[in-house]
Amino acid sequence: WLERDIDFETGELTGPEQYVCEVDGQRRDPYRMWTYLKPITKAEYDSLNHRISMIPAMRATLAKVDLTKTPMLPE
Repeated sequence: WLERDIDFETGELTGPEQYVCEVDGQRRDPYRMWTYLKPITKAEYDSLNHRISMIPAMRATLAKVDLTKTPMLPE
C-alpha cells in the first residue's frame, strides 16, 4: 500500500509518499518483495490464514518444508 501524511486542513502532502508492504506480519522492503509476490484478494488471504492455522507445517512460513518427507494434501 501507499503511505502518505496529508495535512487535515489543506489536503496537501506533508511528506514524501512511501510504498509499504507486509509479509507474514512483518514490514518488508516493497521494492524487493514485489518483484515476485502476487497480489491476492481478501478472501484468498483469509483462506490461506485458515489453512495455516489447520496445518502446523505451514505456521513457520519462512522455514523450508520438504514435501517428500511431509506431504500436505489440499483440503
